[in-house]
Amino acid sequence: YQKAQDAIALQNLDDGRVYWQQLQRVDANYPDLDALRYGLIIAEYEQAFWLALSKGHTDLAFSTFKELLVIPDYLSLYPAVVPAAEEMARYFIAEGNNYLTSLALSSAYQSFSRARFIKTALGNAEHYADAETRFIDLVARRLQGHLDKNEIIPAYGFASILQEMQASHPLLVAHADSIASSLLADAQLKVVLAAFNG
Repeated sequence: YQKAQDAIALQNLDDGRVYWQQLQRVDANYPDLDALRYGLIIAEYEQAFWLALSKGHTDLAFSTFKELLVIPDYLSLYPAVVPAAEEMARYFIAEGNNYLTSLALSSAYQSFSRARFIKTALGNAEHYADAETRFIDLVARRLQGHLDKNEIIPAYGFASILQEMQASHPLLVAHADSIASSLLADAQLKVVLAAFNG
């Protein structure tokens, strides 16, 4: 047991896994066996996170970060990951800004969405970078344009993005109910028409 713990602490995960397996074979009811396995899993994800970051694989680092957050109280138990996550959020904001500048809005959304997820996980949801604010303003203008034309389905799409980025945005607060009601009425009409034509 102690050898497995030491190996995991030293990030020698292959040895840690071997020691854990040996312990499991010798005494499957060992009291801390599950905790040891849990620690091994956390260490494996952390190792994958740091490796992905070190190689510049931000997509993999982001998905690994999301997996780590499933672990209860992970950020408070392992605060060393917080500065790297903050840096990753800044990276996604810069990437989103580049996409926004070239009007690649779908890609900008993906980048800003990732940054927002990280910032929310870190407790910084209320802090917006200038690029995020510009993106939110653009989404709000697009939403307003579709509302003015009574184009409910595109309006719903932009409202969904705005909900994710800034749920308290005044435009969203003012129109969320009417968008949802119009969308529901449109869906009900299509179901009736489909049944009638069916």
